[in-house]
Amino acid sequence: MSPLWIWFFIWYSAKLSDLMPVDAQDPAQMRQLLHTELKLMGVSLLFGGMAALVFFIYDWFQHAKWGQTIGKRIVKIKVVALPDRGRVTGGAAFKRAALYALAPQVPLIGSIFGLLDSLWLLWDKPNRQCLHDKVADTVVIKTDIDAPVNRQQA
Repeated sequence: MSPLWIWFFIWYSAKLSDLMPVDAQDPAQMRQLLHTELKLMGVSLLFGGMAALVFFIYDWFQHAKWGQTIGKRIVKIKVVALPDRGRVTGGAAFKRAALYALAPQVPLIGSIFGLLDSLWLLWDKPNRQCLHDKVADTVVIKTDIDAPVNRQQA
């Protein structure tokens, strides 16, 4: 989603720069400025909400179906149920994705939560879980564990 946010930030900045300079003594210009800023804020919230929803659906589906997103496949890790290291259920994937993708969208508190969620694994023992893993009772494991090589000579 980062390229979309860059495009949106450039568009948003251009719209704001079109409004400057404004004569603070002119009520009509100040009303126009306020109206445009509120409109831009609404577009920003809508864009952020839509991006979070797309990310939530992507994350939920991928983990419920395969236990991995495309990125997790590349780095050879997988999400599994904590108790038995089995497949993640749809409900657990839903909880995990909701906390990971949607909670950070809450203004201010969500950003702080998103940071704390990601950093949690640094001090969590012994499973190194993030908060979204704790809520869903999941854990991330490596999938490229070295297996013994069978070197039979032909």
